Amino acid sequence: MILTRYNQAMTYHAVIHALDLALPDEQIRRDMTTLLAEDADNGTVTISFDDDDKELVCIPLDAPIEMVTKAFFKEYVAGVGFGVYRVLVAVGGFHRDEQGFHCATHCFATLYYNIDGELITHDLHREFR
Repeated sequence: MILTRYNQAMTYHAVIHALDLALPDEQIRRDMTTLLAEDADNGTVTISFDDDDKELVCIPLDAPIEMVTKAFFKEYVAGVGFGVYRVLVAVGGFHRDEQGFHCATHCFATLYYNIDGELITHDLHREFR
């Protein structure tokens, strides 16, 4: 079946709308702030990315949480099936460095949600991935 440009646009908007209904940006921001607050002291959380990492990153709890990507993956695990939402956020805001690479003010976080939109786990990291 060949889709016309009009049908492709409708499909794109329908997918974006479905993602935003299933996992609203405000829920993601709230979940990220809650995760940070668990380890906060006096309104900031200090993180290190590796055990050997000497550079600590201090993140204020009121740091902006900016959406970078939001996706749903339908994976096929033999006999089980599997669905997961994956969200990438820029903690502290999102910008590009001098070379045009994607950067976050403090760090990036990847949050994983189950099919019901419940947070499963997360990963904090320096680089865009």
